[in-house]
Amino acid sequence: MENILLSFLFLFFLNTYLFAQTDTVNISMVKPADGMDLYMPALDKYILKAKATKTDSNSIFTDTYFMIGSDKIFAYEYGEYFIGEWTPTVSGNYNVSFTAKTSADGEATSDVDFELKQNALDMTVVAFEDALVKFGGAGRTVYETAKLPNHLGSFDSLYAELDVVCPAGDCDPWDRKAWIEAKGPDGNWIELIRYMTPYGTSCNHSIDLTEYLFMLEGNVEFRIFTDTWAGSWEYNLTFNYFAGEPDYKYGNAVSVYSGNYALGDYANLQPFEELKFDFDDNIEKAQLNMLLSGHGWGNNNSNNAAEFYQITNKLYLNGDSIDQSPWNICNPNPDACTGQAGTWTYNRAGWCPGAITYPFKYDLTNYLADDEINIHYKYQEDYVDLCHNNHPNVANVTGCDPNSGENPYYVFGTAFLTYSNNEPMESKSRPITLAVDNVDNFNFELFPNPAKNQLTITLSNQNQPFILIHNSLGQKMKRVSTASILKSNNKVVIDLSNFDNGIYFVDLYNGKNSSTKKFIVQK
Repeated sequence: MENILLSFLFLFFLNTYLFAQTDTVNISMVKPADGMDLYMPALDKYILKAKATKTDSNSIFTDTYFMIGSDKIFAYEYGEYFIGEWTPTVSGNYNVSFTAKTSADGEATSDVDFELKQNALDMTVVAFEDALVKFGGAGRTVYETAKLPNHLGSFDSLYAELDVVCPAGDCDPWDRKAWIEAKGPDGNWIELIRYMTPYGTSCNHSIDLTEYLFMLEGNVEFRIFTDTWAGSWEYNLTFNYFAGEPDYKYGNAVSVYSGNYALGDYANLQPFEELKFDFDDNIEKAQLNMLLSGHGWGNNNSNNAAEFYQITNKLYLNGDSIDQSPWNICNPNPDACTGQAGTWTYNRAGWCPGAITYPFKYDLTNYLADDEINIHYKYQEDYVDLCHNNHPNVANVTGCDPNSGENPYYVFGTAFLTYSNNEPMESKSRPITLAVDNVDNFNFELFPNPAKNQLTITLSNQNQPFILIHNSLGQKMKRVSTASILKSNNKVVIDLSNFDNGIYFVDLYNGKNSSTKKFIVQK
C-alpha cells in the first residue's frame, strides 16, 4: 500500500512539474544593431528585424511585435526572421524592443538602443578577423557575426578588403576552392565572394560589393568555407562604406543555382532546373549574378574538364539566348598574388589560384515589362564526359579510369537580385491574415462585384497601404505598391483578364493596420 501511495505521489508531482513548465523563447535583434547609429538622410520606411526560437515544438508564436516608444509595430515572419516596418518622423535617440509570445506561455523581450542620424560619413568596419579554417581543427566551415552600420539610402558604394593569411608552419600548400556567404534578407545564404586559395602564400584582395549594400547592415551572419584537406587558412574581411545617395534604397537577394552541377554526365547532361520569378509592381531593377568555377581533370574525364577545358554554355532569359564562356587568363595573376608555387600560371575554367572569381552579371530590367522572368542555364550541348561511369561505352574508352578521381563539375553560387526606391522588398511576403491592432482601419470600395475583366479599388483616406490580392487557397495573385496607389489618386484598376472564375480577397496593409474584402470573378 505504501509503495502504491509513493508511486501516486511521484506521478502527481511529476505531472504538476511538467504542466507547470512554460515554453522557453530566445530572441535577438538583427537590425538595427545595438549601439550602432542608423543613418537615414530621408526619413522613410525601415525594416526592423529580429530572430526568435522556442523550445516547445508543439507551440506556435501567437503574438510578435516591435515597440518604439508607445508605437506598437506588428512583426510578421519573413523566412527565418520576424520583421516590421517603421517610418521615423524625427532624428534622435531611440529604443526598439521585440517581443515574442507563444501558445505555450512562452514569452521574451529584447531591446536595443541607437541614434538616428541623417548625415553619414565614409566609414570602415571590420566584419571579422583571424577567422581560422583548419582541416581536423576548427573545421572547413566557420561562422562569424558582424556588427555593421545600420543604414537606409546613406551609402552609394561598398568595397571589401579580403586578407587571406597562410599561417606559418601550418599553411595548406594547395589551391583550394573557397567562398564567403552572408545571410540574405530572409535568412538564405548568399555567396558574396568566390575565391581560390594560392599555392602556399598569403595574398590581399579588393572587391566591389555595392550591389549587396542593402543586406550588409545591422547584425549579419557570415559563413566561410574552404575545401582544405591539409593545413589551414585565416581570413580577415573589412568593409569600406562610402557616403552618398545609392541608385536604390531597397533590395532583395534570392539564392538560385547553388552548389555542384555535374558536367557531361550522360545520365543527366543538363542538370539545371528552369526557374520562374514573378516581378512585383514595386521592382525597378532586376539582376542575375552568376558565380561559377569548373573543377575536376585528368584521366577520370574527357578533355581535362572542367578545370582545364574552355567551354561555351548558354543562359536563356524568356527564350533569349546568351553565350557564356567561363575562362580565366591566370598569368599574370588577376589579383597580383605573387610568390606562388605550383601550376598557378595555367589558365582555368572561371578561376585562378590566389584570385577572386568575379560573377557574370545580367541586367534583367528590360524583362520587367513581361511581369515575369524564366531563367534556364544549359551546358555546352556537345560536351559529354566519355569517362563517366554513367556512359554506356565507358569500358572501351582508351586511357580512361572512371574511378581515378572526381568527374568534371562546376560549383555555382547565383543570386537573383531585385531593387526598388519605393518600399522595402520584404513587404511582398506579408501574410494574408494579420493579427494586428486596429483591424479594418481602411475604408475602401470594390466595383464591380462580381467582376469580369477589371476591378476598381477606391480608398477613402490617405493612410496609404499596399494592396495584395490572393485566391481562396491563399496564393498571391497580384500586388500593388503604395507608390502606384499615390500616383492614381487612391483609385486603382486591377486587370483580371488572367483570373479564373472564383472567389478572391483584397487585403490592404501598411505595417500596423489591415483590412480585407472579398470579391468574385465571374466571366
